[in-house]
Amino acid sequence: MGSHEGDHNSGRMYGDLSDRPPERPDRARTIVKNLGELLITAGLVVLLFVVYEVYITDLLSDGKQREATAALDDQWHNKDTVDGGERTNKYDLADGKGFAKLYLPSLGPDVHFTVLEGTSDKTLELGPGHYKGTAPLTRSAHFFQCPRW
Repeated sequence: MGSHEGDHNSGRMYGDLSDRPPERPDRARTIVKNLGELLITAGLVVLLFVVYEVYITDLLSDGKQREATAALDDQWHNKDTVDGGERTNKYDLADGKGFAKLYLPSLGPDVHFTVLEGTSDKTLELGPGHYKGTAPLTRSAHFFQCPRW
C-alpha cells in the first residue's frame, strides 16, 4: 500500500491550504508580556541578592569573628601575659587584631564580639572596630568604636 489515494488529506502536512496564516500577536501585548517577564526576573535577582546580604554574609562574618575571638583567647591565655590573673604585658594595638570583648546582654546572653583595632573595610568584615588614636578601653575613659552593621 504505497499509495494514499483513499486518504482525503494526502499531500498536506498542516491543514487546508486555504487556511489563513495565524495572525501576528498584538505588538502592545508582546511588549507588556516581555516587560512582565523581565520585571519578574529582575525581582528574583534582587531577592537572591537580599538573601545573600542578610544570611550568607552573616555566616561568613560569624566564622571570621570566631577566628578573631579564638586568637584573642589564645593571646590572653598565654603564660607570658597572665601572671596570677593580672596582665604583665601591655599589648600594642595592631591593625585588625583583637584587644577587647564586647558583651551585649540586652541582645541575648551569648551575644559578644571581639573588638578589633582599626576601622578599615577588612577589619570591619571581622567585627566591630576601635578608632585609632582614640582612648583605649578602660573603666574611666570614653571608648569610641565603629560597628560593623
